[in-house]
Amino acid sequence: MTVTPPYRDLLAQVQPMRAFVESLTDAAERSAGAQALQTLTRLLHKYAPPADTHDQPTLAMSDLPPLHSLRHGAILEATGEFLFWLDRQGVYLDYSIPHGRATYLPPDQIIGATIRALPMPEADLNAVFAALEAAIDTDALQTVEYKLEVQGTVTYFQARIHRSGANEAIAVVSDITQRKEAEAALRMSERRLRQIIDLVPHGIYVKDTDGRYLVVNETAARYCHSTVDAMIGKSLLDLGFHPTAVAALHQADVEIARSGVPHFYKEQEFRDLDGNLRVYHTSIVPCTLDEVGSPAIVGITIDVTEQKQVAEALRQAEARQRALLSALPDMMFRLTRDGTYLDFADPQKQSLLPHDRIIGSNIRDWSFGRDSWHLALAAYGRAIDSGEVQTIEYDVPTAPDGPRAYESRIVRSGPNEVVAVIRDISERRQVEARIRQLNEELEERVRRRTYELEAANRELESFSYSVSHDLRAPLRAISGFSQVLLDEYSQQLDAEGRHYLQRVCAASQRMAQLIDDLLDLARVTRHVMQRTPINLSTIAHTLADELRHAQPERCVEFVIMPELWVEADADLMRVALGNLLNNAWKYTSNHPHARIEFGSHRAPKEVVYFVRDDGAGFDMAHADKLFGAFQRLHRREEFEGNGVGLATVQRIIHRHGGRVWATAAVEQGASFYFTFG
Repeated sequence: MTVTPPYRDLLAQVQPMRAFVESLTDAAERSAGAQALQTLTRLLHKYAPPADTHDQPTLAMSDLPPLHSLRHGAILEATGEFLFWLDRQGVYLDYSIPHGRATYLPPDQIIGATIRALPMPEADLNAVFAALEAAIDTDALQTVEYKLEVQGTVTYFQARIHRSGANEAIAVVSDITQRKEAEAALRMSERRLRQIIDLVPHGIYVKDTDGRYLVVNETAARYCHSTVDAMIGKSLLDLGFHPTAVAALHQADVEIARSGVPHFYKEQEFRDLDGNLRVYHTSIVPCTLDEVGSPAIVGITIDVTEQKQVAEALRQAEARQRALLSALPDMMFRLTRDGTYLDFADPQKQSLLPHDRIIGSNIRDWSFGRDSWHLALAAYGRAIDSGEVQTIEYDVPTAPDGPRAYESRIVRSGPNEVVAVIRDISERRQVEARIRQLNEELEERVRRRTYELEAANRELESFSYSVSHDLRAPLRAISGFSQVLLDEYSQQLDAEGRHYLQRVCAASQRMAQLIDDLLDLARVTRHVMQRTPINLSTIAHTLADELRHAQPERCVEFVIMPELWVEADADLMRVALGNLLNNAWKYTSNHPHARIEFGSHRAPKEVVYFVRDDGAGFDMAHADKLFGAFQRLHRREEFEGNGVGLATVQRIIHRHGGRVWATAAVEQGASFYFTFG
């Protein structure tokens, strides 16, 4: 059987194959491919007749090598690349596989199969089809990368596709797995390097001779108030820094880059975008960017502004400390636990020790007295072990100018060290002795005065009690006889006489009540206090019931806070509360409906108790007279009383160590407050 091979069609495909060979980047591959194309061309011309000849020789198929071998076998053997002919639908028309290379489809199943049969991700498959169609439609070389994954193993390929016919293309496929792995390793290395330089607390950057940043770490970006991405490709001028400062810095960088000599700036001053002056330690090292040797610099910088500020603050603090120490009246010594002197300060030159012999000596070396240094060593040990300040006083009886006394405050200053601040307290001792003497004399005088005052008070109380008792008998007589005259002889007297007798009776009764009040006041003063827990609320309820029983016709609301317990004398507090509630009852008598409250509230440092009413009240301008004996703020015709009740309340509260006061307004009620000591 004979065939007429399509030699002219094969010759037409040589040109795109030549374009592919010329696109190869490796010189050896290009040379081998060109030789293979020459051999193929000669072979085809040998069997192809001239264009104007209709007769073509016929050959048996067995006389020719396989079609794919005639097309590209020699080329692939030279280049080691896969070669596939495909149609627009991705169906394999022919192929060539380098010797010893495996494929994902068995060789006898490749022709007629489609690229969809390959284990390729959908996205990669779409990209390959797009490149295939573009190569056929545009007659332009298309390059696409894709990956195949079989049983967890991923292999990467690059296909260079060129049209080889009306609806077909030739694809030269290279295995780029090693390149991809190298690129991934490079990216990982770059990422690790980026992480490392971003973790460095110094600013790191690379700049070209135009001042543009090529590499920047996070710290350097922070110094510039920017971000890494925003700085790449920008200069300091682009970032908004002052042109004059940028120009000077740029000129110095260029000189270093071109000279090849590194430079270190110990304190480089530069203003940030906020106008604040910052100080940097900066190392500039020249480098080259590429094979051409384009000059550049690598900068490593650290912001030492805060360190400078701290150092300056420390210097000032040390200066203040020196000034303070020079003004102190005390001596200061640093010693070990066993009493060895390490350092000292004696600005007033008070030390009994010669300054040139103190450091290195021990307190046992000096004649302070055995008791003194035993006391000091024990205090040193306590201060070191407990960390608490120790204070001791000791005497030096053998001082050159006579016996001296000292106070030493000892504080731990290290693992086995203390600082002792020593003050001469000789004069203080003398002053304290004089004060003790004066106090003793004063206490003696106070005892004598107190005894005399107590005796006078006893005599006064006895006199008041006696006078009160002695006055009661004649008053009873005057009141009694006046009442007899009114009862039995009133008919014999005219109206004026009866009026005078009535005034005598009323005056004697008031005098009797006044005497009773004076006796109550005296009893309050003489009463022996017994403070026990008492419930003031219970006492108030009892007193309120008594007032209601005495005048049941009155409409008065009592509001009494429950469970008001205090430590006080029960008898005296009944008298005090009785006077306060009686006052409230009395001064609300003109109101048809009245309200009286008893309660307490907590102040910052004490509990305040109160009795409040909505009665007549009083003018606060006269409040200073309120608690004086026989002082009245209302006329007798308005409200009865002798002005002794509130004086009694004040005396009782004072005996309890408390205080009493009042607030009021005319016809708006009054509030009386008291506390306990």
